Amino acid sequence: MSILDEFDTLFEKERDKFDELFGKKHKTMSDTSRVFYDSISGFRRRGWDTHAEVWNVAFFLNMAAHDVWVLVAQLASEHEPWTRKLAARHLALAALETVEDMTHLLGKPIRDPLEKLGLLNILDQQLRQARQPLDSY
Repeated sequence: MSILDEFDTLFEKERDKFDELFGKKHKTMSDTSRVFYDSISGFRRRGWDTHAEVWNVAFFLNMAAHDVWVLVAQLASEHEPWTRKLAARHLALAALETVEDMTHLLGKPIRDPLEKLGLLNILDQQLRQARQPLDSY
C-alpha cells in the first residue's frame, strides 16, 4: 500500500470530522472577510484612507489563508491522480504567490500607513520579524 493509499484510507475514516471542521473554518473565514470588506468600505467613506490601508493588508492575509485552506481541502479529499496533482500545483502556486504578496504588503504598503498613524516605531520590530522568514524564502 502506498503512502497516498494510506492517507486516503485514514482521510476517509475521518472525513465527517474534516467536513465539519472545514465547514466551520470556511464560514469563519468568509465572515471575517466580510467584516474586513465592510470596515474598509466604511473607512474609505469617512475619508480614513490610512486606516483602510492597514485593514486592507489584514483582509488580504485572511483571503490568502482562506484560499490555501480551500486548496488543502481539495487536495486532501481528491483521489483521482491527475486531479490531485492539479490541486497540488494550484496549492504550490497559491503558496508562492502569497509569500511574494505578503513580502510586498509587509513593506511599504503597511509601513507608510503605520508611520502616518504614529505606530511604526512601536510595531517596526514585529514587522521585521514577520518578514524575516518570507524574505529568506
